[in-house]
Amino acid sequence: MQLSNRKKQILAILIREDAYVTAANISKELSVSRRTILRELASVEEWLNQQGIDLKKVTGKGMCITVDQDVRSELSKQLDHEKVDHTYTPYERQRKILLELLNASQPLKIFYFSHMLGVSEATVSYDLDKIDTWLASYHLNLIRKPGFGIVIEGRESNFRKAIIHLFNEYFDRGELLHLIKDDFIDQNTLYKKTSVKNTLLDVVGYSLLESIEEALKVSNALEAYQLADNAYASLVIHLSLAIKRLNNGENIHFNHQKLEEIKESREFEMGYKIAKAIESTFSIMIPDDEIGYIAMHLQGARLRLTRNNRLEIKVQDYEVIYLIEKLIQEMETITGYILVGNQQLVSGLINHFGPAIARIKQGVEIKNPLLEEMKVRYPLYFNSVSKAVKILEKHLQVLIPDDEIAYLTMHFAAAVESIKKNASSYWKVAIVCSTGIGSSKLLEARIKKQYKNMIIQSVLSSIELKKQDLSEIDLIISTVKVEVNKPIVVVSPLLLEEDMRRVENVLNSLTPLREDKESISKNINFVQKLNELSTITEAALEILNNYFILRVEKPSLDAFSQKAADYICFDCPKDELVDELKLREEKGITWFDEKKGRLLHCQSKVVNQLYFGFVLSNQNDYAAIMVGHSNLNIMTRKLLGHISLNLIENENWLHAVKLGDLEKSYNTLETIVQEYFESFLKGGSHA
Repeated sequence: MQLSNRKKQILAILIREDAYVTAANISKELSVSRRTILRELASVEEWLNQQGIDLKKVTGKGMCITVDQDVRSELSKQLDHEKVDHTYTPYERQRKILLELLNASQPLKIFYFSHMLGVSEATVSYDLDKIDTWLASYHLNLIRKPGFGIVIEGRESNFRKAIIHLFNEYFDRGELLHLIKDDFIDQNTLYKKTSVKNTLLDVVGYSLLESIEEALKVSNALEAYQLADNAYASLVIHLSLAIKRLNNGENIHFNHQKLEEIKESREFEMGYKIAKAIESTFSIMIPDDEIGYIAMHLQGARLRLTRNNRLEIKVQDYEVIYLIEKLIQEMETITGYILVGNQQLVSGLINHFGPAIARIKQGVEIKNPLLEEMKVRYPLYFNSVSKAVKILEKHLQVLIPDDEIAYLTMHFAAAVESIKKNASSYWKVAIVCSTGIGSSKLLEARIKKQYKNMIIQSVLSSIELKKQDLSEIDLIISTVKVEVNKPIVVVSPLLLEEDMRRVENVLNSLTPLREDKESISKNINFVQKLNELSTITEAALEILNNYFILRVEKPSLDAFSQKAADYICFDCPKDELVDELKLREEKGITWFDEKKGRLLHCQSKVVNQLYFGFVLSNQNDYAAIMVGHSNLNIMTRKLLGHISLNLIENENWLHAVKLGDLEKSYNTLETIVQEYFESFLKGGSHA
């Protein structure tokens, strides 16, 4: 009988373990359901019986095979030789054949593929026709000769372009980073990957990655060179492929004049350092042509122009600026929107298009996973950019691919949509964090400062979000992941630059639920106003009456939490409150006062009032403690949010707190609460 990958994995675990193991434990290790494991056991037991082994099963204990270590070793060897029953789709089969050919050092026979894939030679011949067409797009030839075999011929640079294309097809950016950072493929996860992926990893030299990283560190070539994580990962993959091909005797060749030009670049100097480190690590010789190829990759991957390195602009950078200005002028004519002088657009295009020009000129394939999405979502912008880039193609004497046009479309779509929305649209937004207090107010302040056309409708905890009517909400901005049927962006409470870009990208794809400010204002009736005022009054009295300043010897999460619980819990379980504070802290720390202070807050199941105060250490570090019961309403959370915002803005208050001046800090807190009341009564922003 032939085994599936999963059955082989189950058998490997049973052979490895000399004690009883449950189906639940196996399912957890293999990341499948317990039911799936139980379904496979009949075949697993049949295979063991064929080897003369019984599978012992005991209710409550699990299952095991009772054999000595020598027998286990023999079983393991036998299992390694078992063929895996794998059914390929025609596409997978063709990709498998293609990769085998790209990785082969000698011609392969059609029988080899027929036997490997379990299909007829006629089927393999049909697949080769498809592969031949694909290879032609990379200027590679598929040679098929009776008695000789099948082989791919062409320039080495085209071989590598084809391989990198396949790599980009099967591994997205996230997987690429994991390959480098997290030991993406190991013995326990290998079975999850298709055979095509496994072959592809072998083609690019996956086993070399760790040693290449060490060589890069030894070279110090990238120490002062800004490479984004994904660009660094791409460089490592590039180098592993180069080493694999060099070991197979496949050398890259450069036009002599072009190589001499590259030798004058900073990147060639860096490539030389990298090459020397690789030569030492792998005991191979890296020719100048290969160093030029490394330099070319670096030119296409680096981060460009920031305010801090503006003086480093070279002649070719001025060419970039000139071309971008021409492109913007062309897009302004086509769209009718004023784009010239849009500094954010110019900066974004310079940072992106500088490296892109290098890639396009060098024939390096550009892969944009959002290509089809951009065509569907922004067809007018995509078509406009397709027309506008003709002016660049004429200057550069190259054809700009659709993948690159999609990247440019993202920049122009964002710029035009921003102009359109800023003119008249207002957005209704809900802010969500795990508790709805503390860090959510920091996020609210940042959003109000950054987006003048956003109306923050509500600040909610993740639990309350499920009960909230979101029919009038355009967008949810959250500090935690939540499942909701509305557009959502997960951000840091500090709303970092990358967070703002994500928010803007989502806004660019939305249509607001209203178009003028008048239609988004709410008329709150008198009775509702009184109820809200009563709620705020009750909450304010609890906060002021339960205010405290305490001290501990050394600053730590345990010490701060325990001291606060000792004060708060007269008739409630202290340990539970400590656990609740620490559990909330695990979701993210909220710092203030240049990281001297931290905000510890939670909605607790063991208290029935609001508590607010500070725990100071003898080492100048301290914590603000904010504890509420588990059913805080929106008005109470807004008040708590206003107080937490003052932890950042009110330096006089923090000065009094750090001196341990209870009276002065209490009076300041009283003023803070009073300001909130006055703003609420006037219908201000706090309300």
